[in-house]
Amino acid sequence: SDLAVIKVDPEGLNLVAVELGDSDALKVGQTVAAIGNPFGYRATLTTGVISALSRSLPSSQTADGGTYSIPDVIQTDAAINPGNSGGPLLDYAGRVVGVNAAIESAVASSSGVGFAIPVSLVKMVVPVLIESGRYEYSYLGISGGTISPQVAEAMGLPRNQRGALVATVTPGGPAAKAGLRASTRTTTMDGIQAPMGGDVIVAIDGKTINNMDDLILYL
Repeated sequence: SDLAVIKVDPEGLNLVAVELGDSDALKVGQTVAAIGNPFGYRATLTTGVISALSRSLPSSQTADGGTYSIPDVIQTDAAINPGNSGGPLLDYAGRVVGVNAAIESAVASSSGVGFAIPVSLVKMVVPVLIESGRYEYSYLGISGGTISPQVAEAMGLPRNQRGALVATVTPGGPAAKAGLRASTRTTTMDGIQAPMGGDVIVAIDGKTINNMDDLILYL
């Protein structure tokens, strides 16, 4: 979730707790405000709208060289720059609906594509971090992506096949123990090598999986 908790000494400070809102109730086009310290300029406020919901945000590599994505993030065009991370994204009533996290920019400055971790994830993760210092995440032990019509056709499946294609399976991981199979060969599409031949995950617990983002969000 890319979230952390900082313990502070409140002595001598007039601290007021923010009110947490409901990120599940957000709508595209809704007005929001971001507070942070962009480029070191403290207590800066920017405004914008919710540009999109339920994005999947790729994050940094883990210590063992793996990768992960933060699911269900909020996209906003409120200016978010280096130094905004960790600040609140607020709705029009001043309630926290997200935690500013990242931007998509080739020059490390705002280009109208900012991302915030939804407060629904904060409500789930932060109390556990405070209580135990760590949070246990669901884990499959695979890498992969959304199956494309071209790959589906090359695998002998219908072009309209939907699901998450398993590219690799971590040895000894949950998916390996359950018998999931990794891709065994590749095909070239538009000059790019794409994995094929692995299992395609189409549902979990009866919930349809149309793409990799659905899988990550469910986990």
